[in-house]
Amino acid sequence: MGTGGGGYCRFVPSWAQVFPGTPGQVRTARRFVAGLLKGSPLLDDAMVVLSELFTNALCHTVSGRPGGLVTVQVSRWRLGVRIAVTDQGSISEPAIRHPAGCGEPIENGHGLYLAASLASRLGWHDDARGRTVVAVLGELPPGHSGRSPQCVGDEARSGVPRAGGRGR
Repeated sequence: MGTGGGGYCRFVPSWAQVFPGTPGQVRTARRFVAGLLKGSPLLDDAMVVLSELFTNALCHTVSGRPGGLVTVQVSRWRLGVRIAVTDQGSISEPAIRHPAGCGEPIENGHGLYLAASLASRLGWHDDARGRTVVAVLGELPPGHSGRSPQCVGDEARSGVPRAGGRGR
């Protein structure tokens, strides 16, 4: 397992849980993350990001089919949080769709845009497990290179830099 460019990252506390890929599990995943981030000023943004990433996994990947699974990983350090959601894969690439100013409804299809707007960094990578979408809220941990949002885990092979980020 890589450290994402800095030796410190491997010591960041991290927790993971696997959930059935059903809509009712979004609430359960939110409770899991809320318990880990209790007292964090990033809690509210983390809840929105988690909800969007989990829902995307259900709507756009194999994880939303019968028997599907979604893995949620949370890492927390003093000034930041990493939320990673691993689904069981998809043939399509994630797309960050900017809401159009021409009256297009924004209730649908803009989850990654919202997550990227709240996160300091957003990225994703594919591996044998599926696709992992990672959002870092707040500051990157000390010693992290900033090249990838993967503070704990494998280096990202594709992704996007910060899209706005309120968490700083």
